[in-house]
Amino acid sequence: MTGTSGEKEGDSSIEKLCEILSKIMEQPKIVSEVVKYALEQNPIKLLGQKNYISWARHARLILSSYGYEKLLVTDEGEMDAQTK
Repeated sequence: MTGTSGEKEGDSSIEKLCEILSKIMEQPKIVSEVVKYALEQNPIKLLGQKNYISWARHARLILSSYGYEKLLVTDEGEMDAQTK
């Protein structure tokens, strides 16, 4: 007798688990704020003077594609004007 009632309890537990999992899968995925603003990696690894120009071009392209080109400083004169 205990074997048949145990199987029924096990079946209901599995059904509850399936129901819970299906509800979780139906919920919209929430993107955290940290992931939302993550930038892609620069495909070029900076090796100093050897590849700075190529690295800088890729960095500028990545930043501008996300609307962050205003963060770039082109010369020291602009940098001094921004800090005042």
